[in-house]
Amino acid sequence: MPNPEHREFQSRDAKGYRILTHDIDVPDRQPHEPHGIRAQAREVGTNSWSISVTHGPHDEQDASGSYYKHISSSQFSGPLGKVKTGLRRSLNQEWKGLRSGQG
Repeated sequence: MPNPEHREFQSRDAKGYRILTHDIDVPDRQPHEPHGIRAQAREVGTNSWSISVTHGPHDEQDASGSYYKHISSSQFSGPLGKVKTGLRRSLNQEWKGLRSGQG
């Protein structure tokens, strides 16, 4: 099963910190699967990042009224290149988990 194509982009918040985002669209999705998966890193200091992974939107809301499912949050210390590699790896793992029935 090949990994779907990644979309990557970088922006900055109001304080000038970088935000790195990696998205994939879920191809041939089933009704219970999300439309996409996002891994995002927000710079919180020099070479310090807050990373989150989210599935969504889903076709239906969950019990809290959200169309999105927050999967994980973590902290990472390292340069931009390592963050990008980590985001790509996280997205690929989520994709494989989704397709193996674990997502």
